[in-house]
Amino acid sequence: KARELLVKATTVDPKMMAGFYYLGRVEFSQGHSEAATGRFKQALEYDKGNYTYRYWLGRSLEEQGRVQIPAARTEYERVSTAAKKDGRLAKDLCDVFYRLGVMKKKRASEWKGALKDFTQASKCAPERGDIWFELAELTEFLGQEMKAYDLYLRASSKDPSLGKALVKAAEILARKETRPAQQLKLLRSAVKADKTLARPHYMLCTMLKDKSRAKAVKSCE
Repeated sequence: KARELLVKATTVDPKMMAGFYYLGRVEFSQGHSEAATGRFKQALEYDKGNYTYRYWLGRSLEEQGRVQIPAARTEYERVSTAAKKDGRLAKDLCDVFYRLGVMKKKRASEWKGALKDFTQASKCAPERGDIWFELAELTEFLGQEMKAYDLYLRASSKDPSLGKALVKAAEILARKETRPAQQLKLLRSAVKADKTLARPHYMLCTMLKDKSRAKAVKSCE
């Protein structure tokens, strides 16, 4: 019904940019990303400086997959540039830094840029565990393993369901062949946090099979 009302409103007043924006949000929430893209573009025709509209245009483009990723990134870059100069905008559209970071993280040549984006995102949305996880993983890629270890633990503290962060932290300790008791603690916590993960079971099996076959049975099954 909301969609029908918005369609009527924009038909009556074609310059009602907020109507096109909210119609785009409805289309997006229903999985119609291409239709949403059209709505956001219509809203921007009348308000080119609205970065909320531009952020959602980026979201709808990104949702369409690989072909539209460059276009989505262009919109995110525009929003990011404006948000860096406006604290309130940065807070409201903080997710744009996270999304840019994820895009840049895919290329080693852009890791430094991704690090800046994730760092910015962690400042304006410090409660998000997914941001801290991405920052931790990128820090690990850059060779700063113990700093990454601390960041993985922070990610888990922000989002207790992020068992993969605890596994990553345990893997760092395992590579350094240190703190076996802490490794066990992290892996057991990872199993409780996310029951779909296979990796912590494998690592527990490997660690326990030569020490306590009885304790290893559950993880090795």
